[in-house]
Order: sequence, then structure tokens, then C-alpha cells
Amino acid sequence: RQNNAMTELNSRIVILTGKPADGKTTIGRLMAEKLGFMCIEGDDFITPVGKERLNDGSWNDTDRRLYLIRMAADAVEFAHDHTKIVIADCLTTRWMREFLAGSILRINSSLAIGFILIERELNEAQVREIARVRSEQGHALDVNALITFRNAFESWDPNIHCVKLKNPGDNDQDKLLRVTIQAVKELWN
Repeated sequence: RQNNAMTELNSRIVILTGKPADGKTTIGRLMAEKLGFMCIEGDDFITPVGKERLNDGSWNDTDRRLYLIRMAADAVEFAHDHTKIVIADCLTTRWMREFLAGSILRINSSLAIGFILIERELNEAQVREIARVRSEQGHALDVNALITFRNAFESWDPNIHCVKLKNPGDNDQDKLLRVTIQAVKELWN
């Protein structure tokens, strides 16, 4: 949801969302390194208990709301010092996308918010390998949970504006940067 009452002084918050393993964190970090965004990684807001609950399937909507409220509060706090913020998070369900954007705007209605939906074509073996590597690196989701959340990702609500970004993969960083720049430009035009 984009707030049209935007001036040059308003901070812009880009919310990168998409299925687990589609490249949200990679693109968020790229935006931070190359485009001057302050990157907020959704996984950083999951507590150790939350990680356990995510992986055993007991993480519920109350847990999700608390997680999103913490993320929204940090995004607004960072917006005081940075005009460009990017949040990288799966936001598996439609209500989570609306809830995060709404929570940010309830705290500070002058912020401009836009969604970029990351899409990446991966076969099952690629998904499992990415999940395995990420799990070894301490990612919140283990292999089975990542696959479960990939399959549970709800389609995009056509009433919510978003820009779609086809992730070409991590092997061509120049192309990834070009498509990211294009998506950001498209989002704010």
C-alpha cells in the first residue's frame, strides 16, 4: 500500500516479500550495499522460542502479530535517521502483509510504503539445498519448515499494489542489481 501524501522528506519503506528461498535477504542486502537502503531482516525479529515454534508448527497468529509489531516499530524508528528502508520478510499470508503495513502507518502515517514481490523459479532439489545451507547458517526455518512455508505462501491480493521482481538468481549480481533498481523505480513512479 503506497501512501500518496509523500514529500521528498518522507521516508520510503520497501517491503520485500515472497516465498522462502526466493532471494529477499539477498536483494535486501544488495539494496543496502548498492542503493543506500537501511535493511531490516525479518528473521532478526524471531526469538529462539519463536524459532522452535516455527519449526514444530506451533507458531500461531498471536506470535505473528507480536513479531510484525516489533518489526514495524523498528522500521519506524530507523526511518527517523534513514530516508530509505527495506524490510525483507516472507509474510506468508495476505493478512500479515496488510498488518505490517498498517502497523507502520499507525505509528507514523507520513511514511510511504510499497511492496516488491520477489519471484524465483526453483526446482525441489534447489529449494532443499538452499534450505539445508540456510539451516546450517542458523536461519529460523529448518528444511521441512521452509518447504512448508513455501507451499503455504498465499497468492498476492490484486487489490494491493505491488511490483513484481523476477529474481534471476545469485550467480549474476549485475543483472540482479539491474532488475532491483528497475523494481524500485517502478514502485515509486
